[in-house]
Amino acid sequence: MRDRDTRWVIGGAVAWSVLDICLGLFGGLFLLRAGGGLLSAALWLLPLGFALALVFLAGRRVFARTGTRPFRLASPGGAMVVALAFALLGARAAEPLITIVLSAIWALAQGLHWSAFNLVEFRRVPAADRAPYFALLSRLGLVVAATVPLGVGWFLGQYADLTGYRTLFAMLAIVGVVVFVAAWRTPTHRTANDGGRLRDSASTPAGRWALAAIAFRGMWDLGGQRIMVPLLLLSVIGSEKGFGVYQAANSVALFIGFTVSTRSLARVGVLRALQIGMLGMLVANLLFVGTAQAWILFVVVPLGGVFVALWGNAAFVANQLLIDRLIGDDAYTFIVARELALGAGRTLAAVVAIGAALAFGDHAARPLMAAYALTPAAAAFCLGRALGPAASARRVAAGTPRMGD
Repeated sequence: MRDRDTRWVIGGAVAWSVLDICLGLFGGLFLLRAGGGLLSAALWLLPLGFALALVFLAGRRVFARTGTRPFRLASPGGAMVVALAFALLGARAAEPLITIVLSAIWALAQGLHWSAFNLVEFRRVPAADRAPYFALLSRLGLVVAATVPLGVGWFLGQYADLTGYRTLFAMLAIVGVVVFVAAWRTPTHRTANDGGRLRDSASTPAGRWALAAIAFRGMWDLGGQRIMVPLLLLSVIGSEKGFGVYQAANSVALFIGFTVSTRSLARVGVLRALQIGMLGMLVANLLFVGTAQAWILFVVVPLGGVFVALWGNAAFVANQLLIDRLIGDDAYTFIVARELALGAGRTLAAVVAIGAALAFGDHAARPLMAAYALTPAAAAFCLGRALGPAASARRVAAGTPRMGD
């Protein structure tokens, strides 16, 4: 934090996380409130998978020529376009064609941000300092994730129509300016022209299992957490205030869970921690799906937070072990392969949700959530196969997943 450029990088990342929560999370809720239902939520997130993957794929050549700054400057511009469009259009934003166009712009903005931000991290932060750096980013991200939903939920709860949403999106332009200034003030970085081939990441059984695990994680990340959870929460809680309280409580539970699970991971090993975390997540998710009562959230939030944190810590360590094994010094090649796998899983999750919405309407939400709840188990199985039997006894000190991971 003593370095000025690092402070700008961190400040821009925190401001971007505010944009991500308000547009990515409450943007989907806004479309639900505007009458879009499950179809609108799925369309809003459909481009997220392949747009991010395409931007990461194109990033190597673009970064080699221009550096990261053009990407980092364009990303808040795209976010502000979407926010202002929401503010001006209101309920019309839930029309399928408009939703898809705005979603594509938002997904490209995210891809521009995260592809450049990942490279900046690997270029600026020495390997020996990455653990405390990522830990700081994660803790700041959890603070934002705990406070922003509370404030936004309270603000939106003051209005009976979409006026609060439109006012919120108009105010996001100021946050976009902060991200833009932070990108302008930090140095640009370039990729090497002689990077590794993407096929190298999947040239071994371990690499293929690792990418399969990432794809399953992408299915849960988008299908379970970003489509089904907001839709079901809105039907159970029925208010933006309650939705914000749930999201804030979930973030606090995650923070506590990460603190508790770090010591547990060092004792039980990576694979066992993955298995325990996966089973706990599965129980919490099934409780959430099977009980349409608000009180169940008081059980699901702390239970889910602890086990999701244990799963997240173990998956982070597993990913670090695989990065060291699979990519050597060429970090960006693995980043691209990871984003392509995530994109495949996210896109599949959105396509399935769209098909279910067209066929069955919002009644498909709970069965889909139950199906998506199984994907962390599939990811744990694939990670276990990627790490191999030797990892079952591996005792390592856990890291903390960074923002945007």
